[in-house]
Amino acid sequence: MKNEFIKKIFFNNEKKLIFFSYLVIFTVIFYKLKNGIGNIWDWVFPYFQDSISNYFFIKYMAWTEVNLGSALSYSSDYFLRFFVSLTYFLGINPEHIIFIYLIVLFSIGSFGVYLIFRKYLTNFKSCILGMSVFLSPALFYNILGGFFNYYFSFVLFIYLIYFLLYYYKGTIRETVFVAIIFSFIGSQIQFFIISFIFIVIYFIFYKERFRKINAMLFIFIVLLINLPWISNFITGNASIENLSDKANEVSFQNSYQQDSLSIFSLVFSKATQIRRFYTLPYQLFFILFFVVSLFPLLFKDKDKLIFSSSLIVFFFLATGYFRNIKIPIIYLFYPIFRQVGHFSSIIIFLLFCIGTYNKKNKNMLNLYLFFAILFILMNSFMYINNYPITDFSKNRDKFLEFHNFNKLDQTTYRVLNYPFFNQYSFLYQNKTDRSGFLTSNSGYDSFSIYSGNDIINNYVPPHDFNKSIQYLFITVNNYSVESLKKYNIKYIYDLSEIYESNYERFVSKETYNNNLALIKNDPNFVKKIINNNGKKVTLVKPKIVRLNNFLSRIYSDGSSFKKLNPTKYKIYIENISSQQNLSFLESYHSGWKLYLQKNPTDEWCEPIEFYGNTNTTECEHNQRFFEGEEFSYLWKEPVFDGGHGKVYDYANGWTIDSEYIMENYSEEYYTENPDGSINVEMVLYFKPQSYFYLGLLISGMTLLGCVGYLLYTKMLERRHLGYPKVPERK
Repeated sequence: MKNEFIKKIFFNNEKKLIFFSYLVIFTVIFYKLKNGIGNIWDWVFPYFQDSISNYFFIKYMAWTEVNLGSALSYSSDYFLRFFVSLTYFLGINPEHIIFIYLIVLFSIGSFGVYLIFRKYLTNFKSCILGMSVFLSPALFYNILGGFFNYYFSFVLFIYLIYFLLYYYKGTIRETVFVAIIFSFIGSQIQFFIISFIFIVIYFIFYKERFRKINAMLFIFIVLLINLPWISNFITGNASIENLSDKANEVSFQNSYQQDSLSIFSLVFSKATQIRRFYTLPYQLFFILFFVVSLFPLLFKDKDKLIFSSSLIVFFFLATGYFRNIKIPIIYLFYPIFRQVGHFSSIIIFLLFCIGTYNKKNKNMLNLYLFFAILFILMNSFMYINNYPITDFSKNRDKFLEFHNFNKLDQTTYRVLNYPFFNQYSFLYQNKTDRSGFLTSNSGYDSFSIYSGNDIINNYVPPHDFNKSIQYLFITVNNYSVESLKKYNIKYIYDLSEIYESNYERFVSKETYNNNLALIKNDPNFVKKIINNNGKKVTLVKPKIVRLNNFLSRIYSDGSSFKKLNPTKYKIYIENISSQQNLSFLESYHSGWKLYLQKNPTDEWCEPIEFYGNTNTTECEHNQRFFEGEEFSYLWKEPVFDGGHGKVYDYANGWTIDSEYIMENYSEEYYTENPDGSINVEMVLYFKPQSYFYLGLLISGMTLLGCVGYLLYTKMLERRHLGYPKVPERK
């Protein structure tokens, strides 16, 4: 089955020629992107080659250090980010990785569409339709929006449909193969639900292929492969409610809104103001396209009924009206579809499937193919002339000083970047303003996100503006760094000669008190910090300020600490004579636990910085993903858990009690000094990480088991009749 499936796709000279043609065509179409794409909407990617690994490492464990730290929420793109980060070893510049990624995925995706249509159309017609699906306003919408994972998931969705329609007969082996595809299809998380809906519709029409045991096996495999990031939800350390709130928080109202223009432009959402590109002539063309596509809507053929039914369901979801129907539990997932435009590519594909199934009426089919060719030409023009382009090489030059400085300081700290409030434009690059809406050069700070530093997030939701660290720093606290030290902020980077914020273009004037000075670059920003803080700060570079009295990530009188990874620290405290506080400046979470260690020692500590304000020493880090003892924390009892609470209204704090230790633990857990004080060694650990490790282990074993099963059955198949071939039209 799988062997035949792969052979039919790749080992055919005709198909090789088609695929190579797609590669050439998309290389030409995307050629302008060879120097970089992005800095608009959600586009974020490392600028420096040695930062590519951070594409994975910023969210690779159960705890992430983004902003002030948080438990890993949904990370369905976990494996995709891992494989993208491996390109670090190729030594290729990041802009070329994106360039190749787009060419290859669009070619593979178009080829998948070609294979679907090739079952009942000629080679040339199928080739045209393959390009039509991927040269559409919907995919342009996703390129403009920077939905990097979307293309990967959409391509897998195409091949899932191909396999289900032409190869799936209901065997266990085929079910395992479908489950593997489905497990990775959710790299863009919406595709879990999109694909599930399609599969349900598929089995409504192919009841004879449905088996309860296969359904259970399918669900079992998908859950186990995705167990690493799901584990935080299972253990309650992340919640669907919080995910829903967060998704709502970052949503723009227009993400759900649509009108006739946005529908006939085939994007369904006002969110990216795609109407600024697709004007009235395009609208008229797409109206005709709709009419021609829907003319043969209903057929007795099962495959076309599947397409028609799917189109109706996805069209309804794309309108956003589902938000008015509050179904218990399910409504919590609504914000995941905050961009209803994610359905648009699916709908266009289904329209092509329906519109071309008109074999008896050749004139109508030829008319439809004429529309498809116009579709390709119009959208190719739109792609080539309206990409959101940014020059990665120039960006590297701009950030080089900061990038090199990051490598000099190996301590654990956070950076506050100025200007504040996100929606950044490069000053050297023009902005495209279409009727008051920025359609290029206004996005996230990609450099800081992937710099390897822990940063204070400059994305501030409008309702949090007056409570934000940034706002309070420049207004209420009058640039006093005393307000920042509790956040473990060691440096302030002034990027105002590189960026400016466009925050005011996306929020109401009331949000920023109608005071643009809070948003726009202040040429005297660094000078104000220096003048208002005296010896509390040092200007280490013309645009880099160091806070001299900042608080270390962990501190307690007489302590030393060493970071092993984002979820694990070693701590040694000496001369504890009574009760004393231990503070950990990450967002409070009950999952952080302290564990006493036997035979305490600080021999592992090689000091790299001493903090006189708290009598704390930071030791050289030794990044370790796994040490082998982590599973034991599932049953070990933590210490001082009852006294675990908040400090500074956000961080973690414990009270360390020497008497309690001496009364409840044997002498092997502490060493007593001549004055009666004691020394202890502890591990500070995020306990849910143990479940994460368990999830990774189970996930890997499941994936290996599934692949092994497919290979084993393939070997057995060679001794028997091969899987029946699906006839193609000659």
